[in-house]
Amino acid sequence: MPEVEMTEVIRRNAQARRYELLLDGVLAVIVAYREHGDRLEFIHTETLAGFTGQGLAGKLAAYAVQDGIDRGLRLVPYCPFIAAWLQKHPEFSDSVDLLG
Repeated sequence: MPEVEMTEVIRRNAQARRYELLLDGVLAVIVAYREHGDRLEFIHTETLAGFTGQGLAGKLAAYAVQDGIDRGLRLVPYCPFIAAWLQKHPEFSDSVDLLG
């Protein structure tokens, strides 16, 4: 049986203050954030039921981090998932403000 290609959309939804990954128009993963001045604070990552274990949260994390950097913001990982993702990707460490 041939593998079916799903349409993937990754975007920043500024009105909802979250990054979104959609598969075939269905919301699969969100990364909630808030902005304070020059800081992009990641506060929550959630993979919705039926979409876990596919590496989608990591894809969205990469997009969100790069978007923040491209917009000249400092990254603040309150979300444990984003914090762990950033630890695995030290190439972004110059843009990260550590907590506390």
